[in-house]
Order: sequence, then C-alpha cells, then structure tokens
Amino acid sequence: MLQFLKRVPLIEDLIRRNPIYYAQFRALLDDAETMGEADRAALRDELLARTLRWASEIPGYGDTLGLGSAASYPVLTKDRLQSREADFRAHGVVAVSAATGGSSGHPLSLARSPRSVVIEQATIDWLVAKAGIDLVRSRVAVLRGDVIKDPNDQAAPFWRYTAARRLMISSYHLSAANFAAIAEELAVFHPDVLLAYPSSLELLTSLAEDAGSKLRFAVAMTSSETLRPGLRKRVKGTFGAALLDHYGMAERVAAAYSLEDGDYRFVFPYGVAELIPENGDGTARILGSSLWNKAQPLIRYDPGDIALLPEGATPEMLD
Repeated sequence: MLQFLKRVPLIEDLIRRNPIYYAQFRALLDDAETMGEADRAALRDELLARTLRWASEIPGYGDTLGLGSAASYPVLTKDRLQSREADFRAHGVVAVSAATGGSSGHPLSLARSPRSVVIEQATIDWLVAKAGIDLVRSRVAVLRGDVIKDPNDQAAPFWRYTAARRLMISSYHLSAANFAAIAEELAVFHPDVLLAYPSSLELLTSLAEDAGSKLRFAVAMTSSETLRPGLRKRVKGTFGAALLDHYGMAERVAAAYSLEDGDYRFVFPYGVAELIPENGDGTARILGSSLWNKAQPLIRYDPGDIALLPEGATPEMLD
C-alpha cells in the first residue's frame, strides 16, 4: 500500500516530508554542523547504539551479538547481504521496498523504514539549501535515466510533467538534433533546480555552449556518477548555476556532498562513514553504518566504493 501511495505526487510529498520527522531532522543537521567534537561523538555513539539494538533482533547479526561497539563489528559485504537478504530485515516493521541499480547484473533488494525515507529527503533539501535554494518550493527539472518514451522515437516531446513543479526530460533523446526543442521547453518551465547525472549535465552543457544558449537555472545537483574536473566551472559559465554533487548509496548508510572541486564532506547524522585506507596509494574503502533505518539496519556496510583521501588523512570513523 505504501508503495502505491508514493506514486501519487501530493501523497508522496507528505510521506517524504512527513512533519513528524522532517523539521526535527533538518534542525538536527543544522545543530550537528556547529556541535563541538565531544558533542558530535556523543551523538554518534548514541545513534549507533540504537542501531546495534535494532540489529540485535535481526538473524543476520546473530553471530556478532556481544561485540560491543560498532567499530568491533566485521565488515558487511554486499555479497553477504545479498545472499541472506531476508536475514538482514526486521520483521513486523513497516517498510518501503527499494533496490540498487543492478549495474553488475545483480540488483540488491532493500527495505527502508518510513522515517528513513523522510531522513533522506530532509538531507537532500538541506544540501540544496546550502546553494541558496528551497527545494520544497522550487521548480525541478530532471535529466537522469528516466524512460520517457522509446529511444528510437525522435519526435518531440522528449519530456513529461509528473507534478506541478517537476519536468522529466529524456536523457536518451538529448542530442544536437533535439537540443533546441528541449532547451525551449526548459526555458518555458524555467527550473530553479536541475537534477542530473554528471554525464547528462556535461552533454547538456556542451550542447548549450555550441548553441550559445541563454538557458538559466540556479542549481544543478548531480549524483550517481563521478563528476569530471572542470564541469562545475563550465556549468556556472553556461547556465549561471552552482553545482552541488551528491554522493549517496541505495543502501542509505552514508552521504556526502561537494560544492567545490575536490572537497567532499560526509553528512552527519545521516549516517556514519568510515574510511579504510588500502594499498598505500591514497585511496580508501568507504564503509557506512545506517542510523535511521529500523527496517534494515546496516553496520559497517561495504558498498564497494572507493574514496580519494585528503593529504595527511588518518584511518578513523568519521562523522
């Protein structure tokens, strides 16, 4: 039933911005940024202890009970989670189904509690607010992997409206031949925010540069792919837009963001991130522990992602 309700735009917005949790977590994000180190550590330990209590009731963690702190838990690999999906889900907890993208050909089935859905939306809204935009009231254009129509159909429109303030554009139809029609629709819609894959945004930027387009919007928010050097400057020059790159996971165990090239910051208390240096080459595995998903608490989960460490970084659990 919850999955069906999420397809209704107004109801989906009420679910994602449920007033019971939304404002409270936005305030907590603000508070966490100004907390002293000791207060942040105390909050982290308190939230991790709650996650460990949730995990203690789940079969998948049966062989880890009594280990104490989260740092004592073994790394949870994607293969282990995928091979025992049911054992890492809480029974009797209302949940929304989700999944990884399945780029490897083996998507991972996931469960999310309603509160964790709100936490994610509150975090995204909070991040966009850092670029000076209220996402709740914004007109949003989306240029990601959504299938709008048959990719072989090259007749406009290449877009559809899914809500009063949301325009979905087919990245599969973004080309020099179709740019004028897409740019015209974007100009009429006049978005405040463009949500895009970095590759789609780069192509849009190249086409706009070639066409001398006057298209403008305030913020481009990218995710799901690696952001190439130099794109942020080009987006600012071409569209007048700030570029916010968001790093997240389908498993919702950690999130990070970048408003400046080469500078990524993990978001606490969305989750707890741990960087494990490897090979002595300045890179590290990213582990994440969820703090809000009672339906599927994940501790020291390894999604297979690698981070480039800043110079002088030391291995530690980060917040």
